[in-house]
Amino acid sequence: MTKLFVSVALLTAVAMMGLACGGSSSNSSTATGTPSATHDYFTQLASIFAGAQTSSDDANTKLNNDLGYAQTVDENRAAINTFLDSMVGVFSTAITGMQAITPPADATDAHNKFLQDVQNARTKSSDLKGQLANASTTADFSTIVDAFNTEVDALVSDANVACVALQGLDNQHGANVDLSCNGGNAVAQPTGTPSNNTAASAGAIAEADHVRVYLNAIQDPYTSTNQFIQPDTGKRFVAFDVTVEFFNDNGVHSANPFNFGLVDSQSFAYDPTLGGPDPAMTAVDLNPGEKTRGWVTFEVDAGARLKTLRYKPNPLKQDYIEFNFQ
Repeated sequence: MTKLFVSVALLTAVAMMGLACGGSSSNSSTATGTPSATHDYFTQLASIFAGAQTSSDDANTKLNNDLGYAQTVDENRAAINTFLDSMVGVFSTAITGMQAITPPADATDAHNKFLQDVQNARTKSSDLKGQLANASTTADFSTIVDAFNTEVDALVSDANVACVALQGLDNQHGANVDLSCNGGNAVAQPTGTPSNNTAASAGAIAEADHVRVYLNAIQDPYTSTNQFIQPDTGKRFVAFDVTVEFFNDNGVHSANPFNFGLVDSQSFAYDPTLGGPDPAMTAVDLNPGEKTRGWVTFEVDAGARLKTLRYKPNPLKQDYIEFNFQ
């Protein structure tokens, strides 16, 4: 498979408004005398998008897990279709919620703009499902999803402008609700295709040189149940459940657990070791569209702070796929 990164672009249209609701007042009016109706609007908006954030995260986690196991075009299509169905439901719930609340007069335009962008995202999600039904090769998927990501990136940027406007009005009204609008910037950064460098967390994905790595799960520390396989004194095991995918239309990628390396905050580097969770990742040649999955385990200093998990997709280049802990 190639360019199956519908998740980030899709999620951002709603999840970019993931709200830090702890800043909201629980009273019917704020200490600055904000009218109850205005304060209620912003707290209701917070509730709508907090729910959307949770549902979006759940859908994204399931998508990454399903894609990690998918081996064929049909299996990848099924995983994406399940995700799209979930996201259409998330969008629909958010739309219903936003239509049920009345914004203050000065927030009407921004409210309606964001609502329209979410409605458009729902429509494009439904349309994508139909388009993917006709895809039969990795090249087909790439063309369709690339076009989709370009369209949704524009929606994300437009919706974030509306979000920033709503945040400004919230501040003016003193409602004290924090709308986390992509870090507060008025222009969202494109999020359609993954880079070779991303934050290390379960569900993270990065790619380079036609190789994509899924970081499915992290066990730190990993505790071995085998009495004969234990870390040395002053050491600990750290294990990563990873999927390596070769998304190209020709050639072969030699996936290998020893292509992975781990670096700590003191710049000490570690190679994989034996004795981690099963199934362990093994060396295998991947043809276009194929994947392999397994655990890669490291023995590190007990007090080491992890910095970077990296994968070298091409032994002839100094390029790395990196997951950063700091």
